Amino acid sequence: MKQVITLILLCLAPFAYAQQTGSIVGVLTDKDFNNEPLPFANVIIKGTTTGTTSDFDGLYAIENLKPGSYTIEYSFVGYETVTINDIKVVTGKVTTVNVPMGASAAALDEVVIR
Repeated sequence: MKQVITLILLCLAPFAYAQQTGSIVGVLTDKDFNNEPLPFANVIIKGTTTGTTSDFDGLYAIENLKPGSYTIEYSFVGYETVTINDIKVVTGKVTTVNVPMGASAAALDEVVIR
């Protein structure tokens, strides 16, 4: 009987652990071009090395986050970096954050060929 109880507890342990985390998901779009998805953009939890990139459809997911408040930074070459503060992660829940990104106006000096 003792072995059966131990086996049941061992089988349930992963489920108990899984309920101690949450996720942040969403889609990145180009607000200047009919909200087309932005593939392969960077999504980073500021101040950490935890992050991901958006897929071909602009979708991203950061999973297994401890409950709390996070600052997420979204970046893509040629676009303005977007920082969103106080994104709340709740145990066992998925927080959705969709981010429209606009092109950056990078100014370059003229090139003179002599």
